[in-house]
This record gives sequence, C-alpha cells and structure tokens, in this order.
Amino acid sequence: MNTCQNCKYEWTGRKPQSQIRECPNCKTRAWDKIPEPLVEKSIRDEIKGNSEEDKTMIDETQKPEKVLAVDLSTEGKNPLKDRILGISTKSLLEEKIFANREELVILTQFLGYAKHFDKIVGFNSDEFDVPFLIVRSIKNKLTIPNLKGKLLDIRKIITVNSNYQKGTLTDFQELLEIKFSDSRYKKMHMSLLWEGDFPSVKEFMMRDTKITWELYDYLKEAGLV
Repeated sequence: MNTCQNCKYEWTGRKPQSQIRECPNCKTRAWDKIPEPLVEKSIRDEIKGNSEEDKTMIDETQKPEKVLAVDLSTEGKNPLKDRILGISTKSLLEEKIFANREELVILTQFLGYAKHFDKIVGFNSDEFDVPFLIVRSIKNKLTIPNLKGKLLDIRKIITVNSNYQKGTLTDFQELLEIKFSDSRYKKMHMSLLWEGDFPSVKEFMMRDTKITWELYDYLKEAGLV
C-alpha cells in the first residue's frame, strides 16, 4: 500500500527503491515516509561531536553538590591550649567520626576527607569550629586545604540581623522536634572512642551533627542556601 504525502490518497503497487513516481490522484511526485518516533535527546546526544572539554563541563553541572555537616568535640573553648578530641561528620551517604589519641591523626584524616566536598556546614562554626581547626592545624604544623567559598555557618543565616537571643543547637532541636534517647555522655567523652568502638558514645557524638544536617536541609528546601 502506497500513501501520497500530499493528499493522503492510497493505492496499491510495489514501491520502487530508487525512483519517485506520481500520485495517481494529485500527481504529486512524492512518497509518504513514516516519520521516525520523536525521542527525547539526552544531554550527551546534544553534545555529540563536541570537544571532550565541553562534555566534561556539562557532566560537572549535572553532579549534585557534595555537602558535609561538621561538629567538633574539644577539651575546652580555647584553641590555643585545648585540643580537639574528635570530629563528627555527616553527608548524604554516610556518618563518620574521626577520633584518635593523637590530634595530628584526627586533623590529617579529617582534612583529607573534607577537601572532597563542595560545602562544609556547621552551626556557629565561624565562631568556634573553624577557628579551632585553623589554630590546631597550625599547632600541628599542618597545611589547611583551600576552603574558600566552601564554609557555611547556618546559624548566621537563621539569626541574621536578629536582635533576639541567637539560640543554641538544642533550641533548634526542640523546634525541629528531633528526639534522642537520654544520655549521660558529654562532648569530652569523645576520648572514649580512642580505646574502642562504643556505639552508644558514637550515637551521642553524632547528635549535633544530625541536627545541623536537618537545619541545613530545611534551609535548602526554602531556597536559603
């Protein structure tokens, strides 16, 4: 069966492979061709034939941002004399705690891990965590990776230009209705992890990091970060 592309007239007859014949009805010299199905092109299809540099650039834009929530446990509040006991972290894929008797080991492992993330998030981190990391890294003669543009203190976003009390992480835990089981531990008990794997200690040490992650998630949904 042949179909005219112009008037849609149909007639029987063998369709030649390399010759165009007239339509018996309207004399149009054309054959009807069934159009190929429309297929949504992927980004890779659209850049087919482009340079490898162009392909890499488009691949990079499709990658989700890698975010790391961070919380430090320290001996005290003065980085000049108080050491870091451990660092709790949370990303989309995993929760990880860096704890060791040697502060140098903690910092080396954490900095090597954190440099692979696009954004490092903390709560009151500009006032506490970041200065501690800098001073203690200097103390241990470590070079800090370039973190420019990666650091985000979500407390500053929540309380920007606020004349009210800025609130603690525990206050925001209650606001988000995040509940944890009662614990007798404190941040100084991070040192227990130097001796072995204690799930209850790990769970406690991850609390502030989890709250920070939840706050960041809310701010991201609101389009504020």
